Amino acid sequence: MPEELESKVALLIWSRRGVIAAGLAFSTSAIAGPLKRRPRRVLFLCQAGTVKSPLGRELLRRGARARGLRLSTSARGIAIADHVSPQLRQRLVVEGIDLKAERPKQFVDRDWQAADIVVAFNRLPDHVKPRDLRDWTDISSINDDYDNSRPMLDARIAALLDEIEQLGR
Repeated sequence: MPEELESKVALLIWSRRGVIAAGLAFSTSAIAGPLKRRPRRVLFLCQAGTVKSPLGRELLRRGARARGLRLSTSARGIAIADHVSPQLRQRLVVEGIDLKAERPKQFVDRDWQAADIVVAFNRLPDHVKPRDLRDWTDISSINDDYDNSRPMLDARIAALLDEIEQLGR
């Protein structure tokens, strides 16, 4: 095969591969693009891992289910300790919220590294640098100030769900 013809054939093969690859990339991004941008994993993190983070997890799950959003949510504690007061536990039972739906888990680095969004109710360790950090440290104690902290938490959860929903469109 003459050299000029050989280079044209090689160019045509590479061009076809490029067109096919570009077509695949376009069709994949058209189908999966919104899903790639929508956060899929949300991590709630508080000091003890037994009140704020599991409440945030359960409220986000409830809200996501109501909106038809598929999310993975988890709760972790920096230093696990059971801080749920009997009064709070009773109040949440009446609301159908079980903070112990999952066993409290100790926060480890792979938790924040795998999360698309980290919601922090307490200051994070210095080495933790999430891609998308939500600082909710201004929400007061759920145990001690439920009547003020719960509406604030509900509003933040609703805003987060709105944002996630918008990213999917």
